[in-house]
Amino acid sequence: MSTTLYISMILTVISLIFTILTYLGVVRYCKIKYGDNCKCVSESYLKLPRVESKNKVVVSMYTEQKDISNNTTLKSILDQTVHPDQIIIVTDKDTVIPDFLKKDSIVLKQSAGSLGKTAAFLTPLQTQKNAGTKIIIVTDGVVYGADFIETMVEESDKNPDAVIFVEGYNSKKYVSGVVDKTNSDIINIPAGVLIQPCFFKQYVDPGKSKVLSNSPNAVLSALIAKNNVAIKSINYRETFHSGHVFSRDEKLAIEYFAEYYKL
Repeated sequence: MSTTLYISMILTVISLIFTILTYLGVVRYCKIKYGDNCKCVSESYLKLPRVESKNKVVVSMYTEQKDISNNTTLKSILDQTVHPDQIIIVTDKDTVIPDFLKKDSIVLKQSAGSLGKTAAFLTPLQTQKNAGTKIIIVTDGVVYGADFIETMVEESDKNPDAVIFVEGYNSKKYVSGVVDKTNSDIINIPAGVLIQPCFFKQYVDPGKSKVLSNSPNAVLSALIAKNNVAIKSINYRETFHSGHVFSRDEKLAIEYFAEYYKL
């Protein structure tokens, strides 16, 4: 085998591996994690075009970090193909927004401590005055693809009466062991989900239960089921996250809302 052919084969393999890693979000994860800091990314944020939609678009993230000056999830939301109208940082901690992030479009909202992780969607649902506002829920610790916001909004505009989500799983598998691959009745929020206040006329309240407040997937999915809201899954694989890990609390939360999941 000639040296030229050998080198060509190696370069082809490397190119293929790079393409796969890019598709899976690994390349972007490394860029966001180890590239420019949040301050540098924020400087170009508002220079991005606004996302195309007649509705207001909000991105909401719950965090327990006190220092978000170099938060990787926030960096991935600032480093997009388009910018939303507002980014809401929801917390029940002493989180402080650094001066370079103090823009009209980035706001900090304190939530009731009892809401826990469910504050990521319950807080914007309760505070957004426009019922048609598109609320994209993101999860701290996840690095989202560069066209994540643009894709979610485009899919929502195509399906205006549906919750848009990327990944889901079936409650029966984890409660009774019955596998039903045709019914993803639990939405995996970290992969990405878009909701609107107009979808919800009735609410489910996690109260002061830490089991429920720490099970946002189960609570949001019960809220969707209670209001008979249509759901639409999309194929989007450029977000890098660790995948869903089922917990004892989530099992208890699903059992608590069993009537909505028709277990």
